[in-house]
Formats: sequence, C-alpha cells, structure tokens
Amino acid sequence: VFAAHIPFVSAGSGEDFSNNLLSDLAPLLALFGDQFAKQFMSQSMSSTEDIIFACAPLGILTAIVGAIRVGGPTSFKAIIGRTTEPKGMVEMELLSSTSTDVCELWDGEGFVRIMGASPVIELFYFEPRDGVDDRTSDKIFGFEMARNKDLLQPKPASQLWGAPANDREAFRNTAPNIALNACGPRVSKLELRAVALIGVLLQLGVIVYAGLSVYWSTALWGGKFTKDGRPVQVYAFPLMAIGTVALVFGMFICAHVVERSSTEITWNIDEPIGTRVKIAWLQKGGVVNDQQFNSYFIQRSDQIPGIFVRTARNSHVFGLFCTTLTIAATLVSLCGFVSQFVGLRGLHWTVTIAQLAATAIMTALRATVRR
Repeated sequence: VFAAHIPFVSAGSGEDFSNNLLSDLAPLLALFGDQFAKQFMSQSMSSTEDIIFACAPLGILTAIVGAIRVGGPTSFKAIIGRTTEPKGMVEMELLSSTSTDVCELWDGEGFVRIMGASPVIELFYFEPRDGVDDRTSDKIFGFEMARNKDLLQPKPASQLWGAPANDREAFRNTAPNIALNACGPRVSKLELRAVALIGVLLQLGVIVYAGLSVYWSTALWGGKFTKDGRPVQVYAFPLMAIGTVALVFGMFICAHVVERSSTEITWNIDEPIGTRVKIAWLQKGGVVNDQQFNSYFIQRSDQIPGIFVRTARNSHVFGLFCTTLTIAATLVSLCGFVSQFVGLRGLHWTVTIAQLAATAIMTALRATVRR
C-alpha cells in the first residue's frame, strides 16, 4: 500500500542532463586556465598572437587580471588586491622583457624567469671561418660594444604607442634575453597567421551554427532544435552572438595591453668578411632570490639564423590611453562573457558543445605554437 502511493517521475531525455550540465559547466571552463594563459601572454610579441589568444579563449579571468596589473587604474588594482604589487613581479609573470629586476637563468633543465639581478654575461666574439686567419678574430664584445661596433644592425621597427622600438636607452641596462636567442627561431609568421585564421573561422563557425540551429534547423535537419522540448527563446541567439563577439574583442584588447607593455627589437648580425660572429652566455653560480643556480656556459647553435632579439619594458605605455583601454577591455570582456553565458543557456545543447570543442582545438593550437 505504501509503495503504491510513492510518486514516480519519468526519466528525462539525455538532452535534459547534457544541457543542464554542459550549458552551465562548459562556458565556465573558459574562465580558468591561469598558468596556461599567463605563459601564452608572456611570450606574445605580435598582434597575430593576440588574435590567437582571443579566439575561443581559455583563461578569461587571467587575461582581465593581467591587463589590470599591467595598465589598469589604481581603483581596479585595489579590486583584485594588487595595489602594492612591485613592477618586477608583473614583469616576471606576464611580460617577455628582462630588466634590472627580472632575469633569465638556466637551471640545468630549462630557462626560468626569476626576480633578481642577472649573474649572466652576454658575449659576442669572432671565430675565423675555414681557411681564414684573421688577427682580429679573437676579439670579444659585450652587448653595448657590439652595437657600437655596428655588429648588430636593427631591423626597421614601427612605433609602439609613441615609443620608438629601437630606443637605445630602453635596452641599456636590461638583462640578457637568453631564452629568445639560445633556443632557436620562434614560430614562423606564416604559421602564426594560419593558426589565427583557424581561430577566427572556428569562432565564426560556432556563431553561424548557433544561428542555423535557431532559424534554419527545419530546412537543414528536418526539425527544429528545441530547448527542454520548447522552441528556443528569441533572445538566446542575439545574446550569444553579441556576447561572443564582445568577449573575443575584449580578450584581444587585454592581450594587446600586455603584449605592448614590452618593447621588442630584432637585430641582423653583420658578420665581417672571413669571420663568424658567435654568441654565448656565461652564467655565474650562486644564489638568486633564495634559489641556488650552478655555473654554465651557454652557446648558441650555428644552425640558428643570424638575428638577435632583445626585449625591454615599455616605459611609454603607461598613460591615460592605456588606462582607458584597460578599463574598456575589462568591462567589454565581463559583459561579453555574461551575455554569451545567458545566450548559450537558452540555445540547444549542441551549440555549447560546439563552443567547448572550439576552445579545446584552440587550446591545442596555442600549445603547438609555444612548443
């Protein structure tokens, strides 16, 4: 008799469970990925890489916080608890530059960025080519002397927010950028542009699929895509589309603020006739920032093209324009994420799966360009 009065509830379709779980969880996953986002942004040196980061983004909160740490107003820094943060900490975690506060060292397994004065000496020296006995080939130069001797010829550079990229003073007291020069050439521009194009097409593809699932599902798939058995609400697709575009744009600006906070310059190495210019780094063993490092002699391979890269913190970037850009990027990103989230909640669950798949693909591609 008791069992007869127990109410029975019929099991919902797989869509109910998948929609409730994935529609809520999948968009929130994009908020995380702290270390991955920091690593990618800290090595970005072009707007193309900013586009790669922005499309189907991962680490949204990290990008917003990073932009505020680099160029945000004091009120925004107070909100995230970074008002008294030293500049060296920001540079070490988010920028590609080195300075008197941040250096790069070899720990026996790889290059690490650490706060502290650099115990590394950067050397340029001549090595005679086969069959050539040049009496001047035993000279050794430091970075400044190599520039004064015109061994390093700067490539044409654009203006970075009003600051010339070949500003000699900006690079005078910076620590050596060992990782950028000792590990071989970076990913080619063609490969970066291909990945950026894939990212744009993937993100646009998700928006197009969302629109087709709402307005053309009957014509294309023989039936309407529903939400919990009911037609999709009219607000869902516009919110999702506008929110996605706003989020991507906001992420691009956040990444751009961080990327433009470092000034990069590339030099062509001008080798005298009969000699080869070699580059090496002599690391002195000792304790830096409470960490023990051994002594190493690091020499660049002859297979690496004859270019030399140095980055420095861009002191010209901090101003009203950068602050305004950071505020706008923060607000646009947050509003875009909320709009996208609400829109995805109102759409068919397969749209959320499509956005999650795009994020996974772009995460793999970002890892590939940072190999």
